[in-house]
Amino acid sequence: MASVPRSFDLTEPLASLPDNAQQTLVTIRPDNNTQFTPQQIITCSLGQRGWLDPKSLSIRYKVTINNGGTATANSVAMIGCPVYTPFQRLNEYCGGQTISSVNAYNQTCQALVSGSYSVSAKYGLQNCFGYGSGNGTGVAASAADAPDFNPSNPNFDGRIVKLYEATSTSEPLDSFYVSAPLMASMLASSEKMIPLFAVPQLRIELTLDAISNMFYGSGASTGAGLYSTPSTFIISNFELVYSMIDLGAEVERYTLASAPQLKIKTMGYNNSSVVLPSGTSGSTSLVFNQRYQSIKSAFILPSSTNYNKWCDFLDVTNGGLTTNATGNQAASTLPTAIGGPTVAGGGGDYQLIIGNMSFPQAPLSTVLNRAGILQETRRAFGCLFDADNNNSINTCEFSANINYVNSADAAFRSTTAQEPGKFIVGVDLDKVAWSDRTLMSGVSTFGTSISVNINVGAVATNQIANVGLLLCYDAIMVIDTAGKQMSVRS
Repeated sequence: MASVPRSFDLTEPLASLPDNAQQTLVTIRPDNNTQFTPQQIITCSLGQRGWLDPKSLSIRYKVTINNGGTATANSVAMIGCPVYTPFQRLNEYCGGQTISSVNAYNQTCQALVSGSYSVSAKYGLQNCFGYGSGNGTGVAASAADAPDFNPSNPNFDGRIVKLYEATSTSEPLDSFYVSAPLMASMLASSEKMIPLFAVPQLRIELTLDAISNMFYGSGASTGAGLYSTPSTFIISNFELVYSMIDLGAEVERYTLASAPQLKIKTMGYNNSSVVLPSGTSGSTSLVFNQRYQSIKSAFILPSSTNYNKWCDFLDVTNGGLTTNATGNQAASTLPTAIGGPTVAGGGGDYQLIIGNMSFPQAPLSTVLNRAGILQETRRAFGCLFDADNNNSINTCEFSANINYVNSADAAFRSTTAQEPGKFIVGVDLDKVAWSDRTLMSGVSTFGTSISVNINVGAVATNQIANVGLLLCYDAIMVIDTAGKQMSVRS
């Protein structure tokens, strides 16, 4: 017999580590400051020794929120995934060269967390990600106004910093600690260990957003009072953490002598947006100028300028909706948002156009099968049959529509900080499965733009939408062993 199944092959050689191999958990503090406020930049420089374990990159820090001593009775709520909400941009550098830049980083992470973390996973990470309610500081003591520490489903998005109270208070509003993986990072997405000794110094920068973009919109009604934005937001005790493996000088010399160029496959993310004007109806095409050799998957993220800002992903079509005289979805017909009857002449679908090719071939319709869009979003995140390919998007969140999200009628459902819209339209562009580990297996936009075609339907949108296009693309880190330089091909 030539061979036996692998589980029966007792002669298979095992790799061994050098006797002097060591693993160290490295903690990096910012180069430029100890405390950071909105629109400042946090800069961390990695060491140049050993190997970086990409799956170990994480951040941790303390958040302090207060109102500058000014008394307020209003509620305060943080939107999105609180651990990522403060950061508007992630930049990664090798030496002086930018190797990756992710704009709208907080929105990118909100989409990735919603599309890849299950409810049970977010339950276990509630404390690390900052979900739930504040620590009670500055919150009225009455039972009705006290924060809800029950880890129920609505507590898996946003953070209630302070609830409305009848009497104004001036105490610090909230203080809490968070920690999370460095999502959407090109370094963290590497398929191999990264030889820090063979490349110029790696540097990671996180740019903080404006404070108004971190919190539920000022003026939004709670029924008992209003929401407001705090005056002060401070990040302190910031640390970038990773595992460094040192295999000794002999292994490092062998690696540098093994080839003139070392190539490591990874992937990156790019998020860009185009405005869809209020009053849009019928079919429209939005053009994006994102050029990559191999795009693995694309996610259409329509958001509005409402109270939830960038973290509300809302259907901009009227397909599958029954509306009342004001153009808002009738409260008695909310279930029709899931593939039910439509308004006269109603329509609604999404499709990508790259060159002269349509992806998918048949548009993703909110009229014919709205649930099919969510299944295609799962396909864009991985294998449909993978039990670990989960999401945390419930029916109400996926039903969120831009035409009624800001309705003044209390009978209509609006999104909240703890239950944002999550209408994410995913399109799988990989030619083969991710598990096949092929090189540059996606669709190229190098010689052409990429367009998002949206059939809004007969009823015009009633507010402006920012339609984001989040791309996941293949990339190769190329290391010049002679000059100890690194470049990225994407």
